[in-house]
Amino acid sequence: MNFVRKIILKPVLSKNPPLHISHRGGAKLYPENTIFAFKKCIENFNTDMIELDVNSTKNGVIVVIHDETVDRTTNGTGKLLALTLNEIKKLDAGYRFTLDGGKTFPFREKRVRIPTLEEVFKTFPDMRFTIEIKQNYPPIEKELFVK
Repeated sequence: MNFVRKIILKPVLSKNPPLHISHRGGAKLYPENTIFAFKKCIENFNTDMIELDVNSTKNGVIVVIHDETVDRTTNGTGKLLALTLNEIKKLDAGYRFTLDGGKTFPFREKRVRIPTLEEVFKTFPDMRFTIEIKQNYPPIEKELFVK
């Protein structure tokens, strides 16, 4: 086994070191799937890749959010497919984030918003992403390709 490790594993690991991937932008540290979280993971952890989730709005804009509703992460309620981008942009994406089981909410009223996928790409043009399409219907895969 030692021989195999030297021949196979060492060259593979030295040429392709592990990547640091921030899941939802560090969801346990910052309000998930937000530009704020993505910036913090890049600054504090030198992340190599950001994993994010996408769904679409009522008017067909691709937004970066894990759930099909805004209930769990914002001060709003409702399905994304029932809300326009304008309505979603008014929501506080840091509203429900807590590190201490609900005693404090450090990101409330800090202007943390649900971003569009386009905003994320413009903010981080050189970053690598893993995009998980959460929405099944209507399908949004075509919207993710560059035209």
